[in-house]
Amino acid sequence: MHRICRTVGALTLFAVAANAASIMGNGAPYQEYKGFGGSFNIPYMSKKPTLDGKMAAGEWDGTLYTEWGPSDLAAWGATYGFVQNEPGAVRADGIMSQLLTSAQEDPSEGLTDLDSYSRLWAGWDEEYFYEAFKVSDSVYDVTGTQDAGFWERDGFFIQLDFGAGMNNFMLLAFSAMPTGSARYSIYGWFYERQEVHFYGDAPEDFLGTNSGFSLTDDGWLLETRASWAMMNKYIPDFVVKSGVEFGNCYHTLDPDGDEGFGGQFQFASGKNQGDPTEWARWTLVGGPGVSATAVESSTWGNLKQILSE
Repeated sequence: MHRICRTVGALTLFAVAANAASIMGNGAPYQEYKGFGGSFNIPYMSKKPTLDGKMAAGEWDGTLYTEWGPSDLAAWGATYGFVQNEPGAVRADGIMSQLLTSAQEDPSEGLTDLDSYSRLWAGWDEEYFYEAFKVSDSVYDVTGTQDAGFWERDGFFIQLDFGAGMNNFMLLAFSAMPTGSARYSIYGWFYERQEVHFYGDAPEDFLGTNSGFSLTDDGWLLETRASWAMMNKYIPDFVVKSGVEFGNCYHTLDPDGDEGFGGQFQFASGKNQGDPTEWARWTLVGGPGVSATAVESSTWGNLKQILSE
């Protein structure tokens, strides 16, 4: 894997697309297409994972598993049609590639699953939303020029909408590097208030939000937890309990050594990334005193973890 540096300009976060109802909806059609079954139901984790970037055997068993990348976009678009289809902007409902070709990467790997393919395991408890995020990435790049430019380096960010208002959502970014190695290793942005926090400035502002990182044979891995308390500071009416659902979409960042915006891959964002009401719905299930909810994707998640190690 290449180790490289680059400089960066700016990124337009929200792609312009047709404003229409999302086929992906709560995620069931996509999960069925992948063969996992069910929606984006996030199971309760009775044992906290260790955030060391290693995904120990059994540590993420029983969690929600899903995955996405260029091959899925091609098949999904062939089924439901493309909203956009041009270099650097290929979008079908719920999935969009803004990947760019780079002189730093093998031409045969660019814009393919080897360039960027994301695998997600997700769970929750009363304190945190847990995610293990394993990405195939042919060029590892975490050097950027702007402190605020979380899109300048490999990693991922989520956008969480709790229904408190059109723009009252949280953006939380995890860079593919050890926590604390740079002030921007974790980045939180409360959009409506235009309030930004960098982990390296004041870790206490994140109220336990943290991550563990490692490089893998074909990319990188982040084990993360997002603190509900951090979210409740700004959206106090959100109550963490089984059955609660919220809007959530993902962006896998993939600079590949290019200057300026180096590219990303979006997932679960509907047809119009700028409209939170189109983001896929994710639901907390299980928990103390709640009967176990069958999550068909968990078995697939365990199998995929084994096959990818």
